[in-house]
Amino acid sequence: MAETIARDCERAELNGSWLMNAALVNKRIDVRVDVKTVEQRWLSTWSKRAWKADGKVGYIVIVKDDNVENRMLHVRLGATGAKVMLPASNLRPERTMYQDLAHPTSESIATQDVRVIIVGPDFSGSREHIGKYALVVPNATHPHGDNLQVKFEGWLLTYGHFPLCALCRSLNVQPAGAPIDLVTKTPMDLITHNFGD
Repeated sequence: MAETIARDCERAELNGSWLMNAALVNKRIDVRVDVKTVEQRWLSTWSKRAWKADGKVGYIVIVKDDNVENRMLHVRLGATGAKVMLPASNLRPERTMYQDLAHPTSESIATQDVRVIIVGPDFSGSREHIGKYALVVPNATHPHGDNLQVKFEGWLLTYGHFPLCALCRSLNVQPAGAPIDLVTKTPMDLITHNFGD
């Protein structure tokens, strides 16, 4: 099951279909720009700014669930929140604590009590939690291999176990100078990982 999930995650990331779920609408999703896999149909519409965004980390908020595959998405980059338009196929889920060049790190979200959004199935293949925010429980072990434990928000503490490929960082921090976006706030926002601090 784990190999199948990993293979499906990789395929979904390359074609952008990981973002094509109505449960992700109006949720903050931290992404890393990957223009090296750009499709030829987008080349004529790309700006120099888009090409310079390669490898940078930012976030998106999908405001409609219609036809994400064929749309350019607004991506806010780094500490400044500079905006660039990119296709879904060139956005990868961010799974490190990297923020910008001023705060470089390759530390995985698996090692931090950081808020994430579920973007793939749990260890058993269930997709029922996609679109939910959760908090990573670092150093928790799982009997079914390399899965991460997360706890979900709510009055009752509930937990889930997911492969890393099913999780995407979702800091929910407004970059300095960026206009306020429509972002769902959660009780987990009390745990802050600030850009630029």
